[in-house]
Amino acid sequence: MREQPLSQAELDAARNAQLLSLPGQFETNADIGASLTELFVYDLAPDYYDALARRLAGIGADDVLDVARRYLDPDRMTVVAVGERRKILPQLQKLGLGRPEERDDDGQPVDRPQR
Repeated sequence: MREQPLSQAELDAARNAQLLSLPGQFETNADIGASLTELFVYDLAPDYYDALARRLAGIGADDVLDVARRYLDPDRMTVVAVGERRKILPQLQKLGLGRPEERDDDGQPVDRPQR
C-alpha cells in the first residue's frame, strides 16, 4: 500500500465494503445509540453518516497511497494471523517477521517449548 496505488478493483472492493456495511450500523436501537455515541466521542458533524457515502466516493487510489505513506510505518506494525497453528506457522516463518507469539482464545500467551 505504501509503494504503489491500489488497483481500481481493490479500491472499489474496499469502498463497497464500507458503503454496504453502513446500513448495519442502524439496524437496532443499540446500533443507533452506538452510532450517535461515535458522533459525540469523536466530535463528528451531525450529518457525518449522511455525507459519508459521498466522501467515500471521492477517495481515489492516490489518496489511499498518500495516507498509507503518511501513517503506515512497517517497523511499528503487528501482524495478527488467526487459524490452525500447524497450517499458518510455516507461512508466517517464510515472511521473516520475527518470532511468532501464540495466544489463546482470551488473548493470553501460550507457552510452548521452542523447536
